[in-house]
Amino acid sequence: MSLKMNDAPYQRSPRTTFRIMMELTAALLIVWLAAVIYNFTLDAEFGVKAILLMVVALVATAAISTVATSPAPTGAVCSSSLSSSS
Repeated sequence: MSLKMNDAPYQRSPRTTFRIMMELTAALLIVWLAAVIYNFTLDAEFGVKAILLMVVALVATAAISTVATSPAPTGAVCSSSLSSSS
């Protein structure tokens, strides 16, 4: 009995990760718009709060992404340099 060794995934698709993420973003945007419209039907204050919540979430995400992808300062101490070399 011989075993075949192959790399995963076994089924490939022409869709790229970027394309899948754009489809997901479009779907989430539609759901968000429906939620905003629904909240405006309840009261204008709720609709404004829904929009403000999205704006705050987008700004926070952009800020965290910027901080997380920025290069480390030149004087940064690496955790490996803290270990004692005895």
